[in-house]
Amino acid sequence: MASTIQSPAATLRAAWIAQAQASPWITFSLAAAAASVLLLLVAGGVSAFQSDDTDNVRYALLGGTAGFVATAFGAFLAIGLRGISSRTQDSMLGFAAGMMLAAGAFSLILPGLAAGRELFGSGPAAALTVV
Repeated sequence: MASTIQSPAATLRAAWIAQAQASPWITFSLAAAAASVLLLLVAGGVSAFQSDDTDNVRYALLGGTAGFVATAFGAFLAIGLRGISSRTQDSMLGFAAGMMLAAGAFSLILPGLAAGRELFGSGPAAALTVV
């Protein structure tokens, strides 16, 4: 008796094909979105490297590298925090949540409200636009 054992990649590929055949509109939409993102990435890369001012690319790479290094450093610190108490973990998560709420409010919502007020000339209309 011969058993046919498929690799996980073949099984995943077969599942993707079955899903694509079952939902052709969703598959087409996903392919169109992926092609659009790829086109925008290529266009952005070409315009970034063909412009005379390449400092922006250098600053973007430095900023991305700084974010990567900070995230990796935090991950290495988190590895050492295996045995913390539930109360300490709750405090740390609460602090992080508050920091993210403040970042969202001060760097996203307030400038959005100001831009909406310039567009519509009204505070309530700006709030309805942003929120």
